[in-house]
Amino acid sequence: MINPKRLLTILLPIVFLIGCGPSAEEIKKQENQATIEKWTTAVDGFVFKELAEFYMTSDGKGVVFRESQFEGIGLTAFGFAVHALEIPDYIMERISNTAPRDGNQKDSYDNVEINWSVDRKDPGQFSEIEIYMNLRLAN
Repeated sequence: MINPKRLLTILLPIVFLIGCGPSAEEIKKQENQATIEKWTTAVDGFVFKELAEFYMTSDGKGVVFRESQFEGIGLTAFGFAVHALEIPDYIMERISNTAPRDGNQKDSYDNVEINWSVDRKDPGQFSEIEIYMNLRLAN
């Protein structure tokens, strides 16, 4: 027969270890890795490579989108990039309403810091738009 105290001594650490999940640091690391994988997939699958610069940063912890086109073409390429990166709608709304006089804008969501600027030239039928956007993992 097994001694109840001995059984408790064996089971208590097992129950304690099972009850402990990943640490906050491990969860953040997993979230960051998932974000980087999502960004890499978005950049690799981008179909408008001739129209815009869209690349991972050299340290692999960010992504850059930069383009300058006629507004209709530029916004189409930008829309595909934003959709692939899964940027929240409220930030898309802010980007859409950014005027050149607003300069560089910043926001954050989840584990991501985002900054952007928008410039428009020659308003009218053939207006041009310049869009710069940078996403980085938050520390």
